[in-house]
Amino acid sequence: MSSIAQALQARGVRLNPVPDLAVVHPEFEIEAPADIAAEIHVYQRFRLGAFSHLNGGFIKDVTIGRYCSFARDVQIGHGFHPVDWLSVSPLQYTPGYRGWMGFVERVRGQPQPCATRPFTWQAHTTIGHDVWIGNHAVVKDGVQIGTGAVVGANAVVTHDVPPYAIVAGNPARVLRMRFPEAIAERLLAAQWWRYSLADFGPLPFDRIEAAVELIEAAIADGLPPYVAPVVGAQELLALARAAR
Repeated sequence: MSSIAQALQARGVRLNPVPDLAVVHPEFEIEAPADIAAEIHVYQRFRLGAFSHLNGGFIKDVTIGRYCSFARDVQIGHGFHPVDWLSVSPLQYTPGYRGWMGFVERVRGQPQPCATRPFTWQAHTTIGHDVWIGNHAVVKDGVQIGTGAVVGANAVVTHDVPPYAIVAGNPARVLRMRFPEAIAERLLAAQWWRYSLADFGPLPFDRIEAAVELIEAAIADGLPPYVAPVVGAQELLALARAAR
């Protein structure tokens, strides 16, 4: 285990593999405890809430809430290409893309000007709290997945997902809701994810109405929210410098 991984683990964040830390986006933030076993790119916006685990895949340019569970090979943040332009190639909108025109220039011995056009090839994705995403699911850039939602294995999510909806398929569609509307509204109003589950005392997790009643009562009695330690961009860069 690298020194950076050890230092993060001591702070409640398990990060494997440790990404390239040459550039870290100022909006990078992980609440502890959390567990990441996925490829993430820290040079883009990335936020992960406490008590969440990402078991694998390619995940970047995303905000993820607390108590989320991602299975293996989840794909978020790949970007997109123009489909109504001459080509789908990034050469049309990214100056100097991968140095290809520079290579051609060296081979030919003459300049290779390639005028680009503006194109936004990515969008920030937002995942709510208590979201479960199954194996091999793909989430389109810019989509919002509501709190409490479940995304089935192999789903391709191309549109926003409502809170507490269960979706599956390609493209993903709503199969059913996790709970009756009244229960979902109470859960969203209580915002139980702001707390540590242990602070509620013994909860009947398998009896949703009884669990909600106890949660509401504890919050009404003044239960303090869980204040998560945060690993942010500056701390991550400091760990990288110390490891050199």
